[in-house]
Amino acid sequence: MKTSSKKKGKYKPLSYFIEKDLIIYNSLNQIKKLVAFGILQIRDVSNLIQLLNKFIKRSCLDSYTIQIGVNSGTYIILQFASEEKKDIVQDYFKLCELLSKTEIQYSLLENNLLEMEFLNILCNGGSSTLNEMKISISNARKGLSITNDKTTLNYIFYNIRLDLLTDEIYFFQHLIKYLEEREIKGYLFVYNTIDEIGDLRGSAYLVVILKEEDSMIDLIKISREFFKRELLDLQKPKINLIWQCLWRIPMSHNLTRIKDRFILDPRNIPSTINEILTLLEKKLSENNIEYEIVKDFQVLINQNWLFSIFSNLNLDTLSEIIKDHINKYHIYVLVINNPDYSKLVSYNNITKIDNLTILSIEDFLDLDYGVFE
Repeated sequence: MKTSSKKKGKYKPLSYFIEKDLIIYNSLNQIKKLVAFGILQIRDVSNLIQLLNKFIKRSCLDSYTIQIGVNSGTYIILQFASEEKKDIVQDYFKLCELLSKTEIQYSLLENNLLEMEFLNILCNGGSSTLNEMKISISNARKGLSITNDKTTLNYIFYNIRLDLLTDEIYFFQHLIKYLEEREIKGYLFVYNTIDEIGDLRGSAYLVVILKEEDSMIDLIKISREFFKRELLDLQKPKINLIWQCLWRIPMSHNLTRIKDRFILDPRNIPSTINEILTLLEKKLSENNIEYEIVKDFQVLINQNWLFSIFSNLNLDTLSEIIKDHINKYHIYVLVINNPDYSKLVSYNNITKIDNLTILSIEDFLDLDYGVFE
């Protein structure tokens, strides 16, 4: 278990050593605290969140950051801190042991692969080991300019206002999709830690990486027009704080209290009726619950619940379903489009109907299937 000291060490970003699957920093000042990083490559982070949060709450893990690359893979950067290396190694292998007992599909990066992924946020296609790495960093108009041995790239940093988000999954989905469709390179980071009283807190930020010839994009304006709120803040980091980017920790100290199941990889969130049906059938089968698909958007569950799925709100169709079935079944209505869901739950004449439950995507992902037994 890590020590409880809140005093901070002093570190050089590129002064570390590697022990197989951990990158370890020694403090350069009198606070002899070590900081270490491990990296997991994973397809779906959803099954891992609660396990990592338990480790944080037990003080076995200092923090973790979910790194979702635009048009690239998903990684989790684990951060440990202690005055004794043996405590870090013990906590790390304890986590690895628990992971090995789950059905979660993941890969632990080691040695060169570990170092390459750790440095990749700065190298981006250039030499990606410490001995080969040659980069220079300078201020740019809206961010930082990083030159490696192959190219010069502009890094634009955005803080994401988690305190204003009512549905972070929906926002992340559209943000990633927008960048992927335009083949813009970048990373979405979600940082998770714990505060002094034991509450989970976190922050999210986006790093957009542009080539010199790329046109600037105004993501703040785009998100404002689409979501009708200021959800992105442009950050202008100082060059001497670039280590925060390397360590995948937030540039801002403002952390938001977060839910225990805070984020899923937005590319693994079901976004169509077919994807919802597939996941619903899977969950019902896993719980040995009888069901029948009665229409291409409706499932009858245990002859008592009618589950209806809408991509967008269609009041005429919904009214017909309620009129025809409300006296026979408890009706569940899932609306995939989040603004349409918000619009629907604002209608008091609908939300007050007995035997009617309206779900958002987040509600669906958190659904307790025991209600159908």
